[in-house]
Amino acid sequence: MKKTVFTLIAFTIVGTAIITLGVWIKKTVFTLIAFTILSAQNIVPLPENVNTFTLENGLEVLAIRNSSSPMVCLNMSVRVGSAYENFATSGMSHMLEHLLFNGTTSRTQEELYDETDFYGMYSNAFTGKFFTDYFLLMPAEFLQNGMEIQSDMLFNSILPNGKFDKERGIVIEEIGKDRDRDSYEISNFFDKMNFGETGVGLPTLGTRSTIEHLNRDDVWGFYKSHYVPNNMLLTVIGHFDANTLKTDLTKFYGEIPPQPIEKYEPSEHQITDGEIHQIKGKAEQIQAQIVFDAPTYYDKNRFAFEIMLDFLNEEIGELASANFTSYPDLGRLEINFTVESEKPFNEEIEEVLDAIQNFDATMEAQITDEKLALLAKQMQVEDTALLDQLHYYPMMKAFDLALGGANATVGKLQFFEQMTASEITQNVQGFSKNAKQFNVVFSAAENAEENTTSSAMKHEKSVLPSSGATLVTATSGGSEMFGVHILIKNRNALEKNLTGGAEILHSLLETSTTNSTEDELAEKLASIGAKIKTKDLGFIPYDNYYNSPEFGYVRFECLESDAEFGINLLAEMLNNTILTEEKVENAIQSAQMRIGMQKSTAKETASDEFWKLLLGENTTKTARVSGTMQSISQINLENLSELHNRYFSPENYIISISSSIPHEKLAEIFNSIWAESGKPTERIKTEISINHEFQEKNIDLGKEQVQIRIGYTFEIDEDDKPTFSLMTDLLSYRMAFDLREKQGLAYSLGMFEGYENDTAYLVSSMGTGRENLDIAIDGMKSYFSPKRLKKLTQHEIEKEINSGKGHYMMRNLTRIGQAFYLGYYEFYSGDFEKALKRNSMYDGLTVKDIQRVAKKYLNLPENHTIVIVK
Repeated sequence: MKKTVFTLIAFTIVGTAIITLGVWIKKTVFTLIAFTILSAQNIVPLPENVNTFTLENGLEVLAIRNSSSPMVCLNMSVRVGSAYENFATSGMSHMLEHLLFNGTTSRTQEELYDETDFYGMYSNAFTGKFFTDYFLLMPAEFLQNGMEIQSDMLFNSILPNGKFDKERGIVIEEIGKDRDRDSYEISNFFDKMNFGETGVGLPTLGTRSTIEHLNRDDVWGFYKSHYVPNNMLLTVIGHFDANTLKTDLTKFYGEIPPQPIEKYEPSEHQITDGEIHQIKGKAEQIQAQIVFDAPTYYDKNRFAFEIMLDFLNEEIGELASANFTSYPDLGRLEINFTVESEKPFNEEIEEVLDAIQNFDATMEAQITDEKLALLAKQMQVEDTALLDQLHYYPMMKAFDLALGGANATVGKLQFFEQMTASEITQNVQGFSKNAKQFNVVFSAAENAEENTTSSAMKHEKSVLPSSGATLVTATSGGSEMFGVHILIKNRNALEKNLTGGAEILHSLLETSTTNSTEDELAEKLASIGAKIKTKDLGFIPYDNYYNSPEFGYVRFECLESDAEFGINLLAEMLNNTILTEEKVENAIQSAQMRIGMQKSTAKETASDEFWKLLLGENTTKTARVSGTMQSISQINLENLSELHNRYFSPENYIISISSSIPHEKLAEIFNSIWAESGKPTERIKTEISINHEFQEKNIDLGKEQVQIRIGYTFEIDEDDKPTFSLMTDLLSYRMAFDLREKQGLAYSLGMFEGYENDTAYLVSSMGTGRENLDIAIDGMKSYFSPKRLKKLTQHEIEKEINSGKGHYMMRNLTRIGQAFYLGYYEFYSGDFEKALKRNSMYDGLTVKDIQRVAKKYLNLPENHTIVIVK
């Protein structure tokens, strides 16, 4: 049995919406949480760079200043969400989130999009159970512009009738996309069983039926009654003038009058002890959940429960995963697991229960003050890393911001640091005797440019003589984080016929080494609060951003004070992983399960089949990072050990680091680790062939949503590549605005290009409903034409360039983000400085340049490739 993977997700990304658990009740309750956390004996002063205040109209403000950042983020939390809904209105909060991007009393939708792009801003939103958040990330120089745009959107939106049906279609497509994932339906079932048939038990997105029956007047009434300043909290984080901030906020947000606020009606749903809920589902294996009654959000024992959760997961991690959900009226401890073994199901339940009860009985020995100090260190690293990312901080703190307000959120870590092991066990021990119920989903089979970080940043590169590894560093002050990204070159080429073998090796990096047992290794990582990522999480949508058959990676973050220890620990994991028959067999089983999950979606299937047709079956670019059932079946201890030796060899590494530690010092540390000399391996390039005939493939998986891919390959001049890339971005934006915003055909779609030497490819992709297939294909094909750029303006070009710069700056806010791009450009071009020049590559391009390149290359040939999966 293994942990149920979908319950490990802290938040579920659904296209532009990020659904995260969060709650809110009426304003008067904030004093309760403030009293709970910051009582007289536990008052924690605010950090020097943090300020909180409330405007006269009731808008609460949390201001976190980071003078070293080039950007600033405005995150507005509206304290209302799907918990306020019922069966008739389910999905209304999320629908309203979409509608707020459709125009105001002073701006049309196009003007709204045009202005945010012109200033290089990144705008997005996410809806939760009890709140809806809107964030706007921008270069610091445009902060007042951002305030004006955001306040206009929040308070002056008109929810135009002509856009309502279009957004309805987009939301329905979003629901269809999510329903393609088995985990979405399973999670919705568990929510319904645990929280009842009230707002908190309903899916935040709503259902196809509820969205189809929503009307504009009801949503308008919902908007006017909840989107008021005294029902909001604004987080301002990044580079701003602390002396003028309150004045500026009053100017743009403070003139809106407060209004009476609708109260949240608590749920009375209770767990019936020993009750069993079960359904047949689409899951390939039994997904089970044991649910215990637990403290509510305002219960004084909640904090002890939150801390206990880490220790519980450490104890039962081989069997299951634990998750604590705490609402103002309901609290649940959910134990999730997947049944794989041949033992009877009841025995599996008993095994998990025994493990939980054993932990409960021996808690005093397992929760110690020493371990609490390690946990506090990890939390400190997490908070510090989030502060670097600006928009991620209020996103990940949304739960506490909505419930507790600004002061309680900022003081939570310090409060946790003051708790002792005896206090925790005293408040938590005996939890396994609380009321519990069982939720089970049986499978059908079972039941029949420029430097974007700082002008003072210094960049250097050297080849380490001790090993042949390439070291690229970005050195600057302004952050206490240490970010290192190790890119391993030529992943698939080194795997040979063992495709997917490298991912298995990555999955074993945090197990035992020649110097440390698995527990000892975990303790060493915990002692410095290290954040490490060794592979993409295939079960989380959009977590394949770094996935590539051409390279592997290890991302490692800690505080700079622990950097040398962290480097040595990382090298130990890479060099000295112990492989055993049992480890390899378990990893193979996990890989096979991962491959099965990926194949089950129309999106994954469409991508796989399209790239095979377009670029060829044996092209490295088309290899699956996770491998195939056939390639995984060939892996054993002997050949995996051989792969480890040739793959984790330093001459394959591009080590890119962002920190304040000098390049020479970092080189010295690495040279002391690897004693043998070596030369860097070269990137193995794959030739892309030109299509010579029309290729089409249709696959019917019985899904609600159709996935479409259309593209072609062609020869291109080197000097035309920057212009062609910008042209593609312009077309992608226009296509999305037309087919998504105007016609409501899809939730996610776009156009993108790629290059290898003098060959390029241009591809369009879309997911849409079956009923839209023909019109969607025609619409996509129409954008492979220079005619689509006849009315292009220089303003549109400048807007697209600024938008790209803003997004690139956003991804470079963190130390680890900066390190990634340095390694990425060094690998693909042999010149890491291209990462620094990324923002200037389009400077000076004109309408004539774009139209010339479009006329030269933008014509969908008869020998194009199309794949349709439904």
